[in-house]
Amino acid sequence: MQLYCGIDLHNNNSLILLIDGTDRLISEKQLDNDVETIAHH
Repeated sequence: MQLYCGIDLHNNNSLILLIDGTDRLISEKQLDNDVETIAHH
């Protein structure tokens, strides 16, 4: 199964999405714009 990740960067947070090859949403997470926080998720 192929997976794709997208990051929508905003001023205070980032929305991170993981979808499969049929555009089905696998995971969605909104995180603060902090490198440590994003790297550990």
